[in-house]
Amino acid sequence: MFGHAAHKFWMKFSGAALIGFGILGFFGTMPATNEPLRWGLDLLSWPLDGFPSYESREIWFLSALSGGFLAGWA
Repeated sequence: MFGHAAHKFWMKFSGAALIGFGILGFFGTMPATNEPLRWGLDLLSWPLDGFPSYESREIWFLSALSGGFLAGWA
C-alpha cells in the first residue's frame, strides 16, 4: 500500500511531532511561556473558553513530566 519512502516520511513526521509536543510541554512549565500549551489543552477540551484554567501547580508538574517523556521517547 505505502512504499518505503512514504513510511520513512511518516516515521520522521511522527518523531518531529513528538519532540515538538515535548518541547511545548517543557515550555508550559514556565509562566512566561505557558500560553501555547494552555491554548492547546483548551483546544483539546473543546470549546475554546478558557475552562479549566490550568493554573494549578499540579498541571505544571504533569506538563513537565509529559514533556520530558515525549521528548525522550521520540
